[in-house]
Amino acid sequence: MLVRWSALLPLVSSIPVICGQSIATTRYLEICSEDFLDVYHPTSVYETFGDGLDLSPSISSSSNISQTASRFLQSKIGVGATSLKLRTSFSSEVGHHLYYTQTHDGIPFANAVVHVSLTKTHKIASFSSSSNNFTQIASSKPSIKLNDVIPAIEETLGGDVVTDERLEYLARENGTAALAYVVEIQNLAGAIWYEAFIDAHSGELLSVTDFISTSTYRALPINQPNLTSRQILISNPEDLVASPLGWHNTGSFITSNTTGNNVETFKWLDPGYVYTTASKSNITTSPHPVAGNPNLTFDYPVNASLAPDFTTPAKSFPNLDAARVNAFYVLNVMHDLTWRYGFTEDAFNFQTTNLGGRGNLTKSNDPVRVSVQAEDVGVDNAFFASPADGTPGFCYMLFWDHTSPERDGAFANDILAHEYMHGVTNRMTGGGTSRCLQSTESNGLGEGWSDIMAEWTELTAAGVKDYVFGAYVAGNTTGLRSYPYSTNATINPWMYSDIETMVDPHDVGEVWANMLHNVLAFLVSEYGWIDTNKAMKDPTRREGNVVFLHLIMDALPLQPCNPTFPQARDAILQADSLRYNGVNRCRIWVTFANRGLGLNARDYINDFEVPSDC
Repeated sequence: MLVRWSALLPLVSSIPVICGQSIATTRYLEICSEDFLDVYHPTSVYETFGDGLDLSPSISSSSNISQTASRFLQSKIGVGATSLKLRTSFSSEVGHHLYYTQTHDGIPFANAVVHVSLTKTHKIASFSSSSNNFTQIASSKPSIKLNDVIPAIEETLGGDVVTDERLEYLARENGTAALAYVVEIQNLAGAIWYEAFIDAHSGELLSVTDFISTSTYRALPINQPNLTSRQILISNPEDLVASPLGWHNTGSFITSNTTGNNVETFKWLDPGYVYTTASKSNITTSPHPVAGNPNLTFDYPVNASLAPDFTTPAKSFPNLDAARVNAFYVLNVMHDLTWRYGFTEDAFNFQTTNLGGRGNLTKSNDPVRVSVQAEDVGVDNAFFASPADGTPGFCYMLFWDHTSPERDGAFANDILAHEYMHGVTNRMTGGGTSRCLQSTESNGLGEGWSDIMAEWTELTAAGVKDYVFGAYVAGNTTGLRSYPYSTNATINPWMYSDIETMVDPHDVGEVWANMLHNVLAFLVSEYGWIDTNKAMKDPTRREGNVVFLHLIMDALPLQPCNPTFPQARDAILQADSLRYNGVNRCRIWVTFANRGLGLNARDYINDFEVPSDC
């Protein structure tokens, strides 16, 4: 029998498994096979203001962005200045983004998030708030010691505490606020990385943030011919604007292996190793990167006829060097691409060192670490853990057993792009905490953004054709999703209302990705297409694929914590207003409305209406 936990979790020895319930403000996380943890995410009020809301002189400050935002929020939500704390902020090409937390006795609320974005001229562009007026707030002085309950929590969640404790308040569904110890629980060999909230008065496990985005794909095990190698030697691929020191310089030391400032790829030979620091000694001892020569030549051809052997004590991992190199290349390209379109050091990206004076207000020491051929974790999957800014991301690329021989996810560039995009969307939504795509609906949005990024990297012509995701690892021509992404409703029938009964964020993500596919198709038909390699290096272009990626990336910091489909749509419309003066507004509305996400769509009820002036 499945029950929802309401008391201290029982001790379990099994590794947690994550599942979801399709509720916009709630996500049920299955920690063992018979119990659920009810994770609550407050609903966000969200408003956008088109060209920008002019403020009265008593509120607006022509010189102090933070002061303007703070005064606006106090007048908007009636919370005093002493109850709001600026957590993070950054400026982008289209405006200024500030993220606040509600506080009590100087202690922040983890899930009472307030956000405001301003235009370049200090008008209000968007506002969101999940702040609360609480019926009861727990004492700010803990009545138990964390060490007394940590062993039980570690055994329950299947990992070890890897961070120091801190105190935060947690808004509860019944209108109260609990005082919580906050620690990170990690077991990388088991694909586990939680931020745990433990009641500082009762010891109850109240909530978790799941930093790992799992990509559990629907696939048919249909065998296909062996991979025909398409490897080529690519010289000097680094974008020296996004990566000024190249890919093999961390700002502290130069490497000649697959480690660098943005990405580290290796074969993880010690699954019990807790990989939490960025020291050079750890990079070169427990995880094993592949070495090049002093000229940085990494030339390892693939022999696709070889199969891995997991069963014998000796084990064998064919094409391991090539796997490490391909993952290193692709994820560095993803770093440089997303940097060009706004995922910079200021916007909480993944880098060991924030170079050239950039990212002064954000944290460093957080490259993406990639374990290829991670057979101890499983097969037929991929994972990306994206903890808060300042802690490294962690990616697992596994084998897929739907073909003979098995295929290596490290050679599936669409899956690599998909996984990296999880890190982008988790960091850029909500101001770098990675806490703001945790409800089932918003987690599904994350899956959709990741799929559409994979498609974006693979565009080859001006006509946006139906897109099949994951065909290589599936070993078939239909891929890993229910339907191809298509503008044709006969080929892909997904509508907004379909997500009401979906319990898996990956299913929800298919609906969102197909909507975005339709937006991409419209923009490319309207403005044309430029070769992806050129689009990656020159985001000032006006072709449709460039416009689309700007709208997606610009919208992420504009939207609220744990956004719904209508709120994510509104953020894209607001991004179009800020960057392109709303020129695409009506066509974007029509495109979303065609899939049920029209003007009055809410609560999973389709609506096909668009604004009257469209």
